[in-house]
Amino acid sequence: MNKTLPNDRCPCGTGKRYKACCMPRAQIRAVNGMPLAKIFKLALEHHNANRLQQAEAMYLQVLSQQPWHVESLNFSGVIAMQVGNFVVASDRIRRAIDQLEHEMKDASPEEMPSLRRRYSAALNNLGHVRQSQGLLDQCVALYRRAMEMGSTESFNNYVLARQYDPHYTQEESFADHLAFARQFETPLLARWPEHNNPRDPKRRLRIGFVSGDLRAHPVGFFMESVLRNLDRSQLKIVLYCSSPKKDGLTERLRSLDVLWRDLMKMDDKAAVQRIRDDDIDILVDLAGHTGYNRLLTFARKPAPVQVTWLGYWSTTGLKSMDYILCDRISIPENEQRYFVEKPWYLPHTRLCFTAPNLPLPVAELPALRNGFITFGCFNNLNKMSDAVVALWSRLLHRIPDARLILKSRQLNEASMREAVLKRFAEHGIESGRLLMEGQSPRHEYLATYGIIDIALDPFPFTGATTSVEGLWMGVPFVTRRGDRLVTRQGESLLRNVGLDDWIAEDDEGYIECALRHAADLTRLAQLRAGLRERLLASPVCDAPQFARHLESAFRDMWRAYCAR
Repeated sequence: MNKTLPNDRCPCGTGKRYKACCMPRAQIRAVNGMPLAKIFKLALEHHNANRLQQAEAMYLQVLSQQPWHVESLNFSGVIAMQVGNFVVASDRIRRAIDQLEHEMKDASPEEMPSLRRRYSAALNNLGHVRQSQGLLDQCVALYRRAMEMGSTESFNNYVLARQYDPHYTQEESFADHLAFARQFETPLLARWPEHNNPRDPKRRLRIGFVSGDLRAHPVGFFMESVLRNLDRSQLKIVLYCSSPKKDGLTERLRSLDVLWRDLMKMDDKAAVQRIRDDDIDILVDLAGHTGYNRLLTFARKPAPVQVTWLGYWSTTGLKSMDYILCDRISIPENEQRYFVEKPWYLPHTRLCFTAPNLPLPVAELPALRNGFITFGCFNNLNKMSDAVVALWSRLLHRIPDARLILKSRQLNEASMREAVLKRFAEHGIESGRLLMEGQSPRHEYLATYGIIDIALDPFPFTGATTSVEGLWMGVPFVTRRGDRLVTRQGESLLRNVGLDDWIAEDDEGYIECALRHAADLTRLAQLRAGLRERLLASPVCDAPQFARHLESAFRDMWRAYCAR
């Protein structure tokens, strides 16, 4: 039986009284005897623990009694987005924004700061939805609106989203990252602490890695084998986790003779103190401006040497970041001016892939049994720009019986599949030539490479994890050389595997490269049969060698610091 809540605080989480918040007391009811405040709190706990189904059910219980409860609308919209239901996500978050705009009209000056924070958070989340839908202009506009309210997260999302824009220049990117630093790092520069780490160039170093992606995520896949092979007699490893998301890979990483620190519930001041108490010599950022980053912790300079690597594709913009680990393909020397950090070049590659521990054989070349070529791309659909659709359509016209398979989280939703069909139809490609699949467990996703003959790399935001996973499954890919780090991931991978003839200079070269390889099925089948072994023998999967190179980089960085 429903009953009135026993206190007079609004369950929205602000701690305000009903009359000053979003839920009038007379309309607040309990569900099955449980106060809405407790239901909402449990929903948050489930959400933070990534129990999305339970969290959404509880948010909806709150909404059944209070349809305009802002946080339940906003957070349940985030869950809908996470599971690929973008229409529902958009509706819920849009309603939260409308409610907040209504409340802000009559809010007192004291109430406005809280309302503005909640408003910017909802704008930011709607920006995420629009980005997932491939509506780049709309998502950028929403992030900008949230940025006007001082949102760090929205600024992060803005510079990240712009990486997908084929018209975004290096000059613009550099300027935007510098603007981030001016707004959020500059006020902290005068308060950088002194570091008392012993300046002994030969002693064992304490290395900290900071990431929200120490799990089944590209960062986790590229870190696992490296961490296994780092020499513990030379390096003491501390992993700083900045996300509530954890899984089986997280547990494997925690078992690798490391210290584990959870930063999720620490603000930047507490995180800085934790890192200083751990006597970290070199602190490594694995996120850049991506989700769950702790750039504002780095901006406070908790360690004497700070490095960014792996999880981002541009400068952080921060003066507190001393180096960026890279290779000479990713960042040529003539492009160092676009980085605040000093590029530190690894000998071969900036990436070291951990091969899946799954019993998945490389399938026979599908074209031999199908009688036609199947192209494929499993990248995030955001990377499929209009220029990409146009070029892939031209390729399909050149091989009239070829097929194209697309697989991504966004394609779980019917509206997204219909939008993709429409985009290709505008270029004369009929729906029967396209196969679309949504997200699936990793072993099923990898097995799907068994129906692809040749993968197509998108641009300007090229693939990395999907590309190397395809190589492991015997599928080579065509890539187009780009003009910045994010556009050169494919080139770096292919050069390190010895597949230089799969790299194109321009659009015409891209089509000719795909046509040339598609025309020689015997050679393509031979390449496929030996490609996994070729990848595993390359620098991309040579974890012991990569670990030695990383150790050497850390040691030389420390020597340079000691010599100052």
